[in-house]
Amino acid sequence: MFYIALAISFLLGAIPFAYLIPKLKGIDIRKVGSKNPGATNVRRVLGWKFGMLVLILDILKGMLAIYYITYYCPEKTIDLTSAQLLAGFLSIIGHTYSPFLKFRGGKGAATSLGVFLYLIPVPTLLAIFTFILSLKLFNFVSLSTIIASLSLLVWYFFLYYTSFLRGYSNIMLSVIIVILLLIIIRHRTNIRRLLDGTELKYRDKNKDK
Repeated sequence: MFYIALAISFLLGAIPFAYLIPKLKGIDIRKVGSKNPGATNVRRVLGWKFGMLVLILDILKGMLAIYYITYYCPEKTIDLTSAQLLAGFLSIIGHTYSPFLKFRGGKGAATSLGVFLYLIPVPTLLAIFTFILSLKLFNFVSLSTIIASLSLLVWYFFLYYTSFLRGYSNIMLSVIIVILLLIIIRHRTNIRRLLDGTELKYRDKNKDK
């Protein structure tokens, strides 16, 4: 049952809402804009309402994966925290390498947000604040996502390692680092565009990210 729950976590993450919702309107999101099946591309192509819908659904994928393994899988071969982290990680991998999209999924930020909102809400909310602040300052979604992901690592270490919040875990810290590296790798083309000055800004309505 435990391994079935892990498979469900992966498949939940693999549901490509950024592809399915535009497809209902006759649009293949992989062929327009940045060609990335993610909420940012959907927002640029279809508008903020559809982008927000995809964002919320992608966040829920990460949360539901952990919720399911927590409450509907009583028999676990490892401790609860490790099981939750594994389920969350698999949902992120499912999102970024979706078998329904020939293993070419999104960049993992939204589903990661859902995972960490469930597990460590305070540092995650501070990371969201960091994202909003970065977006206002720099006007780049990609750069703000990377900065916010880095800030999550800082906020977690500061709040938990200093015992301001209880429950510090080296495993949690390690998973945050791994997911941070995954998000950076998935944004490597954005990083190149940022460096050469061709990355489009958040409020640029003519082109995509």
